[in-house]
Amino acid sequence: MVFESELIKLGLKDKEAAVYLTCLELGPSPVQPIARKAKVVRATTYVVLESLMHRGLVTKYHEGKKTLFSAEPPRQLLRLLEKQEEVIEE
Repeated sequence: MVFESELIKLGLKDKEAAVYLTCLELGPSPVQPIARKAKVVRATTYVVLESLMHRGLVTKYHEGKKTLFSAEPPRQLLRLLEKQEEVIEE
């Protein structure tokens, strides 16, 4: 997928790119549908989501007893680029 390769160029791993795009597509969702659509094992999806949350690309919140994950808007990717630029300048 074109978008996936672009995200990988920004520094995301292949599974991170797949999960992020899936989250964008599905909207707020529990882990199971995200894992299924992204074709990533559910246990691995939790790890990937944590990584994406650390990067500020995904948020987690609770709705009743369910934990939902939601992708931040793609403009957050600019922050990733800015951070990479800062690291390069240092």
